[in-house]
Order: sequence, then C-alpha cells, then structure tokens
Amino acid sequence: MQSISPASIDMEGIVRDILPTEINNNSIFYAVNATIVALTAYLLSRLNSFFPLMKEHSYIAMMFFLLLEMLSPSCITQFAPGNAAALLIYIDIFILYSCYQQGDAPKQAFLITLLLAAASMVYACILYFLPLFILGLYQMKFLSLRTLVAIVIGAITPFWIAWGMGWIESDQFYPEALLIIPEWNNIGFELLPAGISIVLGLFTGMNNLMNAHTEKIQTRAMNGFINILSIYASLLILIDTAHFYSYLPILNMGVSLQAAYYFTSHNNKANSILFYTILVVLLTVNIWTFWVI
Repeated sequence: MQSISPASIDMEGIVRDILPTEINNNSIFYAVNATIVALTAYLLSRLNSFFPLMKEHSYIAMMFFLLLEMLSPSCITQFAPGNAAALLIYIDIFILYSCYQQGDAPKQAFLITLLLAAASMVYACILYFLPLFILGLYQMKFLSLRTLVAIVIGAITPFWIAWGMGWIESDQFYPEALLIIPEWNNIGFELLPAGISIVLGLFTGMNNLMNAHTEKIQTRAMNGFINILSIYASLLILIDTAHFYSYLPILNMGVSLQAAYYFTSHNNKANSILFYTILVVLLTVNIWTFWVI
C-alpha cells in the first residue's frame, strides 16, 4: 500500500470543483471504494434472480468481477471514479431490463438519462454511455416518441437545474472533456488488465452469440446488450487510453456477466478445465501484478 502513488482523479465535469482531485492515503476514500466494488460484485450475482440472464443462479459473475478488478491494484486500493461509474451503469441496466417489452416507458427512459446526465456534471466520461442506452431502449422494444422526449428532458434537466441555481455558467454546457482525443502514448504494462478483460470478453461473447438462437427472445436481448456494452467499453479504452481507468470497471462488469453466462450454459468436462485454467491464470497474474508494484 505504501508503494502505491496517490490517486489522481480526472473528473473533468463542469462542477468537478466540489470534489477533491487528489487523495493522499485517505482511509475513508479507500473504504468507500472497496464498498462500491464489493456492492457491484454482489449485485452482479443477484441480477439473474430478477431477470432470465442465465439458466441457473451462480456467483461466477461476482467472482470474475473481483478477479478482473484485482488485476489493477489502483482500482482496488485507491478511490477510482470508474468503479462508481460501473455501479451507476449497473443501476441503469436494472432499470432498462425492468421494463422489457412494455412498448412505452417514458418514466424509465427519463430516469436512465437523468442519472447519466447528473453524474456527467461531476464525471464527464459517463455521458459517453448515453447513446448506448438509447440503443438499449430500442433493443428492449420500448423506444417510442414519448420515450424519446423523455430522454431529451432527462438529459437536459440536471444542467438546467444547475444553471438555474447559479452553479454553472451558460458557457460551461459544452465542456472540452466531452471531446475524445485519440491518444496511444499510454500503451504499456498498465493496459495489461484491460487486455485480459477484452480477450476474455471476446471469447465468451462470441461463443454466447453463436448459441444465442437457442435462448428465449428476452434472454437474447438482455445478454445482447451486455455484449454491446463490453464492446463499447473496449473501444473507449482503445481510443482514449489516457482515461482507460474510467471505462475498465464497466468493461469488467460486462465481461463478468458474459463469462458467467458462458460457463453456466456449457457444463461439460472441457469447459470445466477451461474454467479452472482461467481462474489459475487470473490468480497468477493478480499475485504477479501486486508483487511487481
């Protein structure tokens, strides 16, 4: 713990000044971060209890999420805003899934976009996922004119309230942080955890996609959104390597659900060997990562 440098937090939101930008050995923030990671992991294991994502209840998603998060010591030991963003994305996914095939769900669409827009005022990177959830609304089959209006109102409301309260000025509505500038100078050892998550996500996601025709339409739509989420987060990491910690926990969450679906759907000897092999590899990399750092 002593060898890990202080956490530098790139909020880049228009009201980011209300939060500290650097944390030096603050046990409270470490505890908050650990609580967020643990809560997200637990909620991943409970998601299948509410929605038909997998054929059986399993804690595999929780296990994979914790192992993938531990590949990046900074995500576990320091306050990482990306972990809070992953928890928010989970909440939006839950809202999205809860109104499958309702045909018209303006309240849910408003709430999803309201949460993303409000969070983006502090942590701008989260707003990049708004187009993804609009696609998810269409995929869940309740994108209508009323829903589109609710999306627009939900996206505007937090900024309108902040402007009305005098917290921000009119010229702050379009922060430069929302412009992604491709940067590949950061490619190196630090991107190893992201690479492992991307490879695991590609393998499980492609296999899940090839077997999707055997599942119910609802299961196919929900797991399809998780696949798109993982691909989207992977692309953001590859394009914006300077802020890859902002997207890595979200990628880990999607990959964990993909892996859980794959291993609960393929119960044979070969996949059992593969499952334990992946666990050994992840544990080995975890030990090695903490050792070298």
